Amino acid sequence: MLDTTTPEIVITASSLAGVRYALCSMRQLAESERGVARATSFVIPQVRMDDFPQLRFRGLHYCDKLEPWRIERAIRLAAYFKFNYFVLECPMELKKHPEYVKKSALSQEQVRRFVQLGKELGITLIPCVSIFGHQSSIVSGGQILLDQDPAYASLLEPTGSSWCISNPAAVEYVEDIVSEYLDVYDNPPYFHATCDEAYNAGSCSLCRKGGEYWKKVANHINHFRDFCAARNCRMMIWHDMLVLKDAPAWKGSTSNGNKDAGKLRGAINRDVIICYWEYRFADHHYRAPKDGVMGFPLFDLFRKEGFDVLNSGWFYDTTPALGEKAFKNGGLGILQTTWHELNNSGSYHTIYAGGSTSGWNPLARCPTVSDGPIFTVDILNRYVRDVNYDMGIRDPAKTGTK
Repeated sequence: MLDTTTPEIVITASSLAGVRYALCSMRQLAESERGVARATSFVIPQVRMDDFPQLRFRGLHYCDKLEPWRIERAIRLAAYFKFNYFVLECPMELKKHPEYVKKSALSQEQVRRFVQLGKELGITLIPCVSIFGHQSSIVSGGQILLDQDPAYASLLEPTGSSWCISNPAAVEYVEDIVSEYLDVYDNPPYFHATCDEAYNAGSCSLCRKGGEYWKKVANHINHFRDFCAARNCRMMIWHDMLVLKDAPAWKGSTSNGNKDAGKLRGAINRDVIICYWEYRFADHHYRAPKDGVMGFPLFDLFRKEGFDVLNSGWFYDTTPALGEKAFKNGGLGILQTTWHELNNSGSYHTIYAGGSTSGWNPLARCPTVSDGPIFTVDILNRYVRDVNYDMGIRDPAKTGTK
């Protein structure tokens, strides 16, 4: 609770996090003193706020430019908007497998600094590394290993787009990567293993051998679930490969799985968290006449089958509805994505929606761009400016929503 209506500012909270959130609210409400040439103080309006987060997991996913100052600003902005988790999907230099890095990658020292910064700001950093697909698109369309040395071809499917999960050497290689990330991230409580858009998976002669490739995928996911669990870390994956592509029952939903998707889904350990992503409205996203909650039937499917689910929006239009859905239907929380666009006004709008509305108060009406001045880029720029002040950023090339 924050009360500024009394002579003294009163903050009442059950934890340090509550105190931190109250201070964030104060900063967002503060207005520079008026009627002077150069301000030396701020004025806080008289308010009484008694609120708390409605969803226990409020995460922001970052997969954007590798410039350290941008990543730090994103972490600080996430904390400013009261997220409590930050999923960082950026390549990191590896000691055991130095060949598995981009031309530009974060050093382990930089990542450790981000992890420590997160702790200071009350936000936990979560590593994100693919254990299955997305191996050919992580270097601007190139292939990380094969572009360096064709000898690594045995670890991957012929196209290089996915790991050859039937090869024990490939599994061991991925274990080394995951282990090193968990070490550098100081044994985080969660690990994002992606597993999305695994095109051309199971296409090599070894993976085709014996049939029932879905069992190999399930064993692979469960293996890394156990691998993480041994370190008190819970694994999460994207949902799309677990649902039959273009199935009539899920018309308009995001789905990339094959005919065995249902079997695969049924064989996965229920401790794995499903990150359910929908980025735009589609035909199946109806408004139920009883409560006005968006339908999102795949969310209901995963919950019914016993999974914990994180709802993941990207574009602004789905984010508030996904937060409401999670709140009213037993979701674990939200993981708001930004996908290479945390440098424009649109993505900052999604941060506002993901943090301040969807995760904190899912039943509140979130302002939209059509509301005019109340929700313009100028408002977002003000919050970004606060974070820039904390970082000492004054360079015009680094200010604003760009």
